[in-house]
Amino acid sequence: MALDWPEFQEQADPRFGGSGLWEICVAPVDAADWACLLAALPQSMWTCHFELNGCPAPLPARFDSSINRDNNDLLRVDVEGLKLHLHFHGADDIAFNVSLDDLADEKAFRRLERFMAWLADILNKPVAFGELVVPSARDSRAYVDWVRPGAGKA
Repeated sequence: MALDWPEFQEQADPRFGGSGLWEICVAPVDAADWACLLAALPQSMWTCHFELNGCPAPLPARFDSSINRDNNDLLRVDVEGLKLHLHFHGADDIAFNVSLDDLADEKAFRRLERFMAWLADILNKPVAFGELVVPSARDSRAYVDWVRPGAGKA
């Protein structure tokens, strides 16, 4: 099932309370899911870069080896021009942030959908997409759509 582009446009419109930061999220996850993602990304069609405190570093093999409270660990994934950012904040979810500025047209939105389908397939788990919910905005409307495993197959 395709993500709904017209509904996303309406929900993302700042005039109606849309925020500038959205996320792709898989939860709950475990160490095996993190290992699967970190092994699959370098083999995927997308470019990825890992940084520790702003300096390039090798991509860790598992979540445990990358977490350090004093570091700002960041994995950047370029999905055909669409920039996704993954911070290593917690072991129980995988959440990529995407800027609304990068989702300006339906082509970019479909690239996001392809990445979500790939992620759902490699982890064999549903992947959610919605506004990033910050503690001060918990009561805001959140657009959420799902891509389930197998959705990217014809």
